[in-house]
Amino acid sequence: MLKSFQKVAVASASAVFSLVATNVNPTQAATVFYDFMVSIDDGPLLGETYEGSFEYDDSSLVGSGAEVAPVSSFAFDFSGINYTETDVPGASVEFSEGSFQGLSLSLGEIPSDAPPAFTFVPGFAGEDPLFAYDSGEVGTGGITYTLGTVNPPNPDPGPTTVPEPATGIALLTLAAFGVIPRLKKRQ
Repeated sequence: MLKSFQKVAVASASAVFSLVATNVNPTQAATVFYDFMVSIDDGPLLGETYEGSFEYDDSSLVGSGAEVAPVSSFAFDFSGINYTETDVPGASVEFSEGSFQGLSLSLGEIPSDAPPAFTFVPGFAGEDPLFAYDSGEVGTGGITYTLGTVNPPNPDPGPTTVPEPATGIALLTLAAFGVIPRLKKRQ
């Protein structure tokens, strides 16, 4: 009985190791980080600059046509106020034919005694991305995006390694090989 179990275990191990050998690299999570800088070139905040960052998951993007990916994290210090993704629900990143176009979000209209409202407009058809704000007076600015970041909105050590299912099967098979010699010694 033990010999037939050993034959099945060896055959299973061979099949598993062949699967693992063809797919050695673990998959990577598809989170992308961007830093951005807003340079105000018109309105009451003329000459000021503001920085921020965001992240999104690009796993659903196919690289053709117009595509949108929701922003999963957002941090922006504007006019002395720190904004996060909870302040800008529905924020997204827009693409055209696989090319990054920019953030698309709007803080909306705010009463005059509240913080300024602002909007990020992606740069389509060769146009530069635009930042617009209303702090009682309307103003605009340009946006510079930089891929990657040292300090993302939610610090992350990097891509997350996700083991393939075949790795788990291989480890279970190896564990079975450790049990077989012990069973053999008991007989």
